[in-house]
Amino acid sequence: MHVPLGLWLAVAAAIALVVGSTLAGLWRLADLEARGRVALGLSLWLAADVVLAGLGVFAATAHRVVPFIALGIVTPVVVGVWLMRRPSSLRRVLESLSVRSLIAVQTYRVAGVVFLVAWADGRLPAIFALPAGLGDVAVGLSAAWVAVRVDDGMARSRRRAVVWNLCGIGDLVVAVTLGALTSPTPLWPAALGASNPLVSRIPFVLIPVFAVPLSVLLHVATLRRLAVPSTRSVHEDPRPVAA
Repeated sequence: MHVPLGLWLAVAAAIALVVGSTLAGLWRLADLEARGRVALGLSLWLAADVVLAGLGVFAATAHRVVPFIALGIVTPVVVGVWLMRRPSSLRRVLESLSVRSLIAVQTYRVAGVVFLVAWADGRLPAIFALPAGLGDVAVGLSAAWVAVRVDDGMARSRRRAVVWNLCGIGDLVVAVTLGALTSPTPLWPAALGASNPLVSRIPFVLIPVFAVPLSVLLHVATLRRLAVPSTRSVHEDPRPVAA
């Protein structure tokens, strides 16, 4: 299925927003060595995805029972979580960033609007594009609001941040699940309507194999940090006391 130039540029801008926002967050760190290694790792990861996507490795077809796009999504998450649990540059970087920064960087999730644009242009089915696009936009728009309040010393604000992260992960799970169910694989249920071949092909496939795993790792890193008591005094919200 042909992808018009306008949609190519929209997806490219979305990926550029993801990369730019992430690198901007890293640039606040004093640890130049760790920052450089993580930035290089992200660049190589994206470059590998572009090459593999261009070769059609991730493309879902009616003959592939297990599409390789699944490996493109799961492998970075597994590797990233493994690196978080051992001494590594990634762990040093994530521990250097504030919880506020880890949340605020996901403002880039507003880039999910490209799914809505593609749906409006008749390129993606509504059953996938609407939940995936609207969910991402909602997470991205609320990221700054949650980030501003997470370090205010209130236990309520930290609980709100935990809920936001869980909702963000849930949105990604829903999007990936609907993308898999609507892709043209042998398991595709015809009851879902027209198949969704574009989501596993370049340029759209860069979102599930790069932006989605990156977002999952940021959510995991944030939840790990929220599980540790804040160094500031965290207290319950004041309540009026009856005389």
